[in-house]
Amino acid sequence: MNTAFYHVRYRAFFSASAFLGVCLGACIELGCSNSRPLALRTVCTLPPLVKETSGIATLNGGASFWTLNDGGNTHNLFEIDTLGQLLHTLHVANATNTDWEDIAQDNAGHCYIGDVGNNDNDRKDLCFYRITLPNGPSPTPGQLAVDTVHATRISFVYEDQMAFPPNKKHKNYDLEAFVWLNDSLWLFTKNRTKPFDGYTRLYCLPANEGAHTARLIDSFQTCTDDKLHCWITSAAISPDGKRLALLSSERIWLFEGFGHGNAFFHAKPSAFLLPSFTQKEGIAFLNEREVFITDEYSKKLSAGGKLYRTTLPHNARKHARKYARFALFSWTKILLGATWRRVF
Repeated sequence: MNTAFYHVRYRAFFSASAFLGVCLGACIELGCSNSRPLALRTVCTLPPLVKETSGIATLNGGASFWTLNDGGNTHNLFEIDTLGQLLHTLHVANATNTDWEDIAQDNAGHCYIGDVGNNDNDRKDLCFYRITLPNGPSPTPGQLAVDTVHATRISFVYEDQMAFPPNKKHKNYDLEAFVWLNDSLWLFTKNRTKPFDGYTRLYCLPANEGAHTARLIDSFQTCTDDKLHCWITSAAISPDGKRLALLSSERIWLFEGFGHGNAFFHAKPSAFLLPSFTQKEGIAFLNEREVFITDEYSKKLSAGGKLYRTTLPHNARKHARKYARFALFSWTKILLGATWRRVF
């Protein structure tokens, strides 16, 4: 028996095993699991009047919801139930719809509408409209007391934007996603840089009437493979203020563990892959785990114009690590089997 021969091959096999083990541990720690599939359930088709849904805010625990159309459409909000029926149209006076993107609400019965779309990064009239819901934060579905509300204006500029527009590598001042938390509005940019670097920037400004400067707080790199897959198109905060969801056309990034502060990106996110690529434009929490999502109808894709519902794991990061271990353990078994056969 050639013991030296087998000694060398055993060393080769266990070296390969150790290498794969290190890769497994590193991948789990670094978040290589961030592509866990997440199912969507179609709730209803949006009514024809909502041609270009661009945000969503839930009402009455999800019995109905607000949505809006983006730029070039009327300055109205639409209350819709989960059967897709239009319950109420609310006209927003003292407002224009240059490019409405996303909607958020606080815990005192106010809604914030973002007139913040900025495709060319050259706008100097960016603002949010703040309205007071006529029946408070939880009106009976379809029973709003008025058809018109008057908005107050929250104007702002980005503290680090010096050119309108900036050069291509600095085009990161488009916006389609924001949330309200702790009397502030938190903004997540839609990155239009060339070459595309994949970072969404986090800005903050007071949720009060007046002119403000949006302060740059942090940034997070979603992905770099394709901007259409990586653009942030909506954001939502859970009712307890402890979970932040960022939406793209095919993914959700979920941030947890930041407490009641603003260090959203200090926590490692869990990312979920949605079952279809459509123009998803709105996300809102119903409770701490369930979310609604809306998308625009696309003739090109022959899809969209729907309301969806899905459930996020209770401890998403823990579940993602388990999913990573299972997936990578399976691949490790396959690779080690191949290595054993090759060595021996």
